Amino acid sequence: MAQTAANETKDEAGSRFLEALQRVAGLTDMSEASVTAAIAKLTPEQRQQLQAEADEAKRELFEKEEKKEDREVYLKTMSQQAEQAGMPGTADVEFMSKKISAFMQTSSEQPPPMLLLEAVAASPYLLKDALAELRDADAPKVAATELDAIEAALSAIGASGWAKPKAPPKNGSKNGANGAGNNAGNNAATGVASAGAAARPPVVRRTLLLLCLHLYQEQIPGGLEQREPSTAQAAIGAVIKARRLLDATLSAALQRGWVKAVLAGTELQAMLSIGVWSHEEDECREVCRRKLVAFGLKPPRLTLRCSAPDVRPGRPVPVKVTVTRGHAHTADEMAAAAAAEQSATNGTNDGADKPQQQVKRENWWLIAESVKSKGSSKYPSDAPILHNHLVAYQPLSAPLNVTTMEAELDVESPGTPGDYTVIVHVRSCGMVGVDVKRKITFTVKPERPPSKASLANTASQLAEFNKELPGFGSQIGGLDDPNKFGSEIPQF
Repeated sequence: MAQTAANETKDEAGSRFLEALQRVAGLTDMSEASVTAAIAKLTPEQRQQLQAEADEAKRELFEKEEKKEDREVYLKTMSQQAEQAGMPGTADVEFMSKKISAFMQTSSEQPPPMLLLEAVAASPYLLKDALAELRDADAPKVAATELDAIEAALSAIGASGWAKPKAPPKNGSKNGANGAGNNAGNNAATGVASAGAAARPPVVRRTLLLLCLHLYQEQIPGGLEQREPSTAQAAIGAVIKARRLLDATLSAALQRGWVKAVLAGTELQAMLSIGVWSHEEDECREVCRRKLVAFGLKPPRLTLRCSAPDVRPGRPVPVKVTVTRGHAHTADEMAAAAAAEQSATNGTNDGADKPQQQVKRENWWLIAESVKSKGSSKYPSDAPILHNHLVAYQPLSAPLNVTTMEAELDVESPGTPGDYTVIVHVRSCGMVGVDVKRKITFTVKPERPPSKASLANTASQLAEFNKELPGFGSQIGGLDDPNKFGSEIPQF
């Protein structure tokens, strides 16, 4: 019976998913071929929107306690189907969520990219390929010498997570002690301990090296091009799977309100999309600019305007947002962009280093972050850490020739009067160096006490109501005169 009920729930969930896909992708033809093609063309932002709607549908279907057994069967079935389709399952997302949650126990800051990348490399989803390579004697293998060479190159350029720790100073000098402390601080900032490289299991090391080879390909001599075909193929496969897992992880973080994890996830997605090691360094921005131009796109120039009114407790706060695109395309540039996309598409098959943008549209995430934390360094050591919270989000999309994007985010106001701050972010999963944000403050005003006119009006309405019910009023002396209550009132 449970299996039958779960199948019925699964069918209903499938119908809800297709309805969401129609809305997100604008599908009219629901044939299997059309649906498959539409899913393949979804941008990261559209995939995350679709995932969010699917998650909401699942919650609605399983919110009742009597659905518990159905839910367990359904989730198990969906995980099995995800595994068969080569997609991350529930266990993979939970693995990533636990890693993020562990970091949040110690800091209110944004998780470092290397911490997320380590978690991705250690996830069951990506380890399957590494384990399959070990077990299958005929499978193409990444040679140990290749992995050693990649690690040596990463160490030589001081790549995050691979830089060798500095030797301890002689005689314990004061300057040396300070230097050691600074080095420890740098390692902490990356989310990776000094001895982390040596402590990694071989299968995790392999996957992480392949991902870092992709990220640091502009700095490592030879990059991906001069590697063995099996190494390049394995690196491309690892990057594709890492993106899929990050998509699912971002969806989970959005649902849980983990705003810092969402921001970190968009940054790492963009780094993997472009193939660069940082979201902030000028050299990485230049690499991103070159790749965008190669696809007929312009580096983004965004300005952000936000406003929010003061409200009463418990009322929604409509945050109005206008994003101006200073890089909007002209008609001639639109034609050139289409030609560049066609040329770039014909020139590559793997798509591993393509910017995650469709030439005809540009896609963004709009994220609203409530400010609660003070920064980990400002808390006493024994004080609980307060985290900023994601209070609203919305995907934004616009044709390349459109100059403005407008949206309204509904933020639930706190129940306590006071001044509150929200930071609105515009983020991309396909371009590095884009960190447009605006801080706004709104006031939650105390509730107004009822006015004399309002009280008089209420009393008048009660009197009229009393006149319309003479039988009831005569029994208890009238609703408008509390002094007339007497012994006729039933005793309970």
